Amino acid sequence: MKKILFKIFSMPLASILTLTIAIAIGTATFIENDFGTATAQKIIYKASWFELVIFLFAITLCVNMVRFNLFRLKKIPILIFHLAGILVILGAGITRYISYEGLMPIREGSSTNQILSIDTYMNGTISKGDMVKKIDDKVLFASLGNNSFNKTIDMDGQQVKIHLKDFFPDSAEKIEEAEDGYELINLIFGSRSGRQNIFVKTDEIVPIDNLLFGFNSDSEADVKIFSRNDSLFCISKHNTETLSMLTQQMDTLAAGETFAFQMQHLYTFNQRTSIVLSNYFTKGKIVPFAKSKKVVSSAYNALVVDVEVGDTKKEIVLYGNSGVLGKPEKLTFGDITIDLSYGSKNIDLPFEIKLKDFEMERYAGSNSASSYASEVTLLDPADNVNMDYRIYMNHVLNYKGYRFFQSSYDPDELGTVLSVNHDFWGSTITYLAYLMLAIGMSLTFFSKNTRIRKLSNRITKFRNLRTQSAIIALLLLSSFGITAQQSTSTDLNVIPKEHAAKFGDILVQDMMGRIKPVNTLSSELIRKLTGRDVYEGQNSDQVLLGMIAYPQEWGKKKLIKVSHPQLKEILGVEKYASYEDFFNADGYVLSKYADESNRITSANRSKFDKDVIKVDERLNILYMIFRGSFLKIFPKENDPGNKWFTPAESASIDFGEEANLLVHNFLSWYLGNLDKAIQSNDWKDADFGLEGLSTYQAKYGAEIMPSQAKLNTEIMYNKMDVFGKLISWYGLVGFVLLMLLMVQIFKPEWKFKWPVRIGIGLIVIGFLFHTIGLAMRWYISGHAPWSNGYESVIYIAWATVLAGLLFSRKSAITLGATSILAAWILIVSMMSWADPQITNLVPVLKSYWLTIHVSIITSSYGFLAIGAILAFMNLLLIILRKNKDAGSRLSLTINELSSVIESSLIIGLFLLTIGTFLGGVWANESWGRYWGWDAKETWSMVSILVYTFIVHTRFIPGLKTVYAFNLLSFVGFASIIMTYFGVNFYLSGLHSYATGDPVPIPAFVYYALMVTIIVATIAYFRQNPNEKIT
Repeated sequence: MKKILFKIFSMPLASILTLTIAIAIGTATFIENDFGTATAQKIIYKASWFELVIFLFAITLCVNMVRFNLFRLKKIPILIFHLAGILVILGAGITRYISYEGLMPIREGSSTNQILSIDTYMNGTISKGDMVKKIDDKVLFASLGNNSFNKTIDMDGQQVKIHLKDFFPDSAEKIEEAEDGYELINLIFGSRSGRQNIFVKTDEIVPIDNLLFGFNSDSEADVKIFSRNDSLFCISKHNTETLSMLTQQMDTLAAGETFAFQMQHLYTFNQRTSIVLSNYFTKGKIVPFAKSKKVVSSAYNALVVDVEVGDTKKEIVLYGNSGVLGKPEKLTFGDITIDLSYGSKNIDLPFEIKLKDFEMERYAGSNSASSYASEVTLLDPADNVNMDYRIYMNHVLNYKGYRFFQSSYDPDELGTVLSVNHDFWGSTITYLAYLMLAIGMSLTFFSKNTRIRKLSNRITKFRNLRTQSAIIALLLLSSFGITAQQSTSTDLNVIPKEHAAKFGDILVQDMMGRIKPVNTLSSELIRKLTGRDVYEGQNSDQVLLGMIAYPQEWGKKKLIKVSHPQLKEILGVEKYASYEDFFNADGYVLSKYADESNRITSANRSKFDKDVIKVDERLNILYMIFRGSFLKIFPKENDPGNKWFTPAESASIDFGEEANLLVHNFLSWYLGNLDKAIQSNDWKDADFGLEGLSTYQAKYGAEIMPSQAKLNTEIMYNKMDVFGKLISWYGLVGFVLLMLLMVQIFKPEWKFKWPVRIGIGLIVIGFLFHTIGLAMRWYISGHAPWSNGYESVIYIAWATVLAGLLFSRKSAITLGATSILAAWILIVSMMSWADPQITNLVPVLKSYWLTIHVSIITSSYGFLAIGAILAFMNLLLIILRKNKDAGSRLSLTINELSSVIESSLIIGLFLLTIGTFLGGVWANESWGRYWGWDAKETWSMVSILVYTFIVHTRFIPGLKTVYAFNLLSFVGFASIIMTYFGVNFYLSGLHSYATGDPVPIPAFVYYALMVTIIVATIAYFRQNPNEKIT
């Protein structure tokens, strides 16, 4: 029996199941993006076949733990984290089948003991006399898959059959002609929220903009519309203005006057409510239709349901969605009455929550939320509990197995929305599994009998066997660094650096409310305009101050780079354009091009469209600089929002008698003295003006001003430009180090001991500056430096170099390769999508769990990146190797690097796994769900499964070869690229930066894919198939 189990639930089956799960959940993220969360759940996450795969995977784990005898003392670390995997699946199962969650909206002063379920239900009652039966069935309908609901209920011998006929996601209504239909009119009303289609049935009254409109109704109404001989007429209690859309003829009809109600006419009642008759049906039906295939949370879905009692069948349409109570619809069959609804349902709690107050705090000078909180009272008379509590982001109320989280709030800020989760055993078992994972993986590094220790010994063995290492392959890298333009301008009034530095010390409030030195603002703006923060020998402070003081002179300067030939032709420029180049006698030259380009979706924009949008954005920045729109330099005493104002805004604001004198006159006085100083070279008055402004800011803005030490650090950080300089440092040093080590393979007699040591030392120095740069950014912002795209990229570069340093004692080649890789990663941070601006945190990111989660998971990318770059090098070595003998220098080098790669992948996998599950802890502490199949967390799981498969290929016949392992190690990194970049820009979710339109796939992706296929194919025919990973 044991042999049969070992044969069936083998490592190959485990690998197949691992990849099946990875492919399935990866596919689900694209399904969710295009068809909605419910569809992904129905097709994959909650599908029976997927649950079966998970179940088989758990059994396979258990069988293989027995097969490989992991219950021995020396295998305890491995046993612990494999058992943790079983517990993760168990915890997920409990959460899936037993636990529940919902939303609790409460208004201030109110209390409730009900939550609105996240799951959707078919709800209803069927009554016959005193007999009442309930319908309470959980349902999941979606755009794809088989939507079915069939229920038969016996009512004292009569069978009531309910059958789902059709499902329409993201539904709206339309009118269709029908023989069994009724009279209908379609009115169009233009409101502030846009055009509204309003359907009015015969003998029905509907409210429109505070007026009652009736159709063939005898009830009281402000406007009565009625039909006679297939024509429509109208009578109103108010005067009515009419406008013919064909002839533009206008007329005014007196109140009480009957008139023909026609299409293609605009009717305005009571001088405010305007409607148009869109259509009139003598026999029509209101039917639902799908506006899109995606199930979205902000729209209603429609169910068309057939209800049959005996020989009578009736059709009913139910509207609802997750998070909203369905509207009941009633049907009558003789003495049987049926009420049906679709949507969420109310779940009663054994206690009440009362909202005393909802509080919103904003960042100074902006509308951005700093935090929001609910002051509540928990009322439980059964246990005599009356407890006040403050619920806010990352601060949870936990009572009787229910956890309450701050989720959202009402637009008027007089009500809150709490997320409620009831999952004690599921989350407890899952947390235990996370702890076991961390313990087991940590013990792996200290035990003498683990794969990590074995690989470390193998690296030493291969290094000792081969002669001094070298590499045959020559890797050509382009030189790094950007040459700044150093010529000094001769046609501009140049502000001396000394005075510009004092201007750079002045404080300014940005659009998000953060107070920072003008030096930071100038660096950001000038870099956005020109791609660098130096222009014609002037630093960013000089340039910004010059633009404000002399906009006409700077309006003639060729500042804005223009790349597209057609744009150059339109503007009449060669490479750079000035502000004046964009305007002629007819106005803005690019006006129509900019409008057209912005109307095109991102995926369909041509290179010309993209360049137009970029140039237009830079021009707008330049215009705002000339106007001083970025200079929010004047704080106002006792301003409730701590907002600072620009000179233009300040002109119409009363700052108080004392302050008005400075604020209202400062800019003109200062710029006048600035101009005099340029002519006379006497900067005393201009310097005095800046000192006065600085004193004013300290007096009236002290409440939100950073400390002087922090401001000095920020200016130093700007001037150091650590990460920009490290590009060339890491790139050049890493390139030279790698070349020296390559040469040694062919020339063992050439000794590069000290040059190699110097190279390693220089990389260590760069790493120290890298660390200092991150620490400075952390100190300046007040939060860990990985809260946005730019910060995470520079942190990944740091983690990559750290990983290289950790392996450098065993393999110096690794450090050279990772140094070059870090340089390329830092180049990525300089791309347009990665904004280096230091920003405030949104409330949900203010969590220590986030800091730990991101730091660990991002560090894993560095180790996995090392594995990928070394694997590619190994594939090249396999191609260039002439002697395939296992004892040749190149073969030993390939095997040594393969061991380094496997060690790096294992460490990266451990960090990725722990970091991902710590993200689950953060999510659970923030919004009450440790796993929600968000695209980011799903692709993190895909990456975990992919690398789990890769590090276990040595157990799979046919995939044990060195070639297969290196190819998979390189290709596997695509899952990390998808996790980091793909999710952020191509999929919707909590971590997504996508704005709705898909971003075109960059051309280099196709080139990289082509190179990979070519290298993999050639290496396949050049490999030694007997070379195995053991």
